[in-house]
Amino acid sequence: MSYFLIYLIKSTVYLGLFYAFFLVAMRSTTFFRFNRVMLLLGTFVCMLLPCYTITVDEVEGIQLPMQILDEMLVLKTTDEQIETSAIELPLQETAPTASTPFLPIVLLGIYIIGMLAYWFMVIRSFIEVWKMIASHPKQWKDGCWLVIIPEKIPSFSWSNYIVISEEDYRNYPQVLVHERMHYLCRHSYDILFFTIVHALHWFNPMVWLIRTELKQLHEFEADQGVINQGIDAKSYQQLLVMKVVGNRLQPFTNNLNHGSLKKRILMMYQKPSNRWLMLKALCAIPVVALALNTFATP
Repeated sequence: MSYFLIYLIKSTVYLGLFYAFFLVAMRSTTFFRFNRVMLLLGTFVCMLLPCYTITVDEVEGIQLPMQILDEMLVLKTTDEQIETSAIELPLQETAPTASTPFLPIVLLGIYIIGMLAYWFMVIRSFIEVWKMIASHPKQWKDGCWLVIIPEKIPSFSWSNYIVISEEDYRNYPQVLVHERMHYLCRHSYDILFFTIVHALHWFNPMVWLIRTELKQLHEFEADQGVINQGIDAKSYQQLLVMKVVGNRLQPFTNNLNHGSLKKRILMMYQKPSNRWLMLKALCAIPVVALALNTFATP
């Protein structure tokens, strides 16, 4: 259990370093799909890196904080302690067994409660969405299920379902195109992956920030797809302004109202970034090396 807590701490640090690198190097570029893949792959790597540890001959200053934390959370019995106990205790007495540390148990209990609460909210939201889909007629159109809701709701997409209000379907064809872009780009799978990561790291603000960044990239990518379909950019931006005041739906769906409106409009006018700037992603390699060295053990 103590090792699991250390895993969470290490992966939190890795995610923080990765997100800081992304903000500095890649956030301002227009490589929406590349940045999206980078966030997904980087998060996955950050979840795996704590399972790999390098060893060093001597602990340096950068590695000292983690060594102290490791000693606080993980109860260790050294050979010297065992020899001392054997000398001091009479032969007929049983050697003392190591007691379970109190701090890891408390922290693990809080962690489990938080994770269960998160899953409860996710499952409840999923049930609400599925009830909405199941209670209305569906039609197969262009490779996905189209669900038209008579009520005035924010349109959204999930997996191969596009849920759209009757008003949007009749009056605003751009909405259907936008949600279809989410479907074609398979954004729902990204959200599903991050739902699992979020459940493990519900306490970690870095995961919340990376997930928000990812969903914003989804909107940029869908907006770009809408414009590439030949829809007038001005009328589409006016629609965004009108729709942004709508209610938000469940966090695991893609909907038209998500994201910063100002950023989305600015990205539509931004000049495409030079493709050579993608090479900045290679700078993540020394960042990973530094992080691994920070958690090196003697």
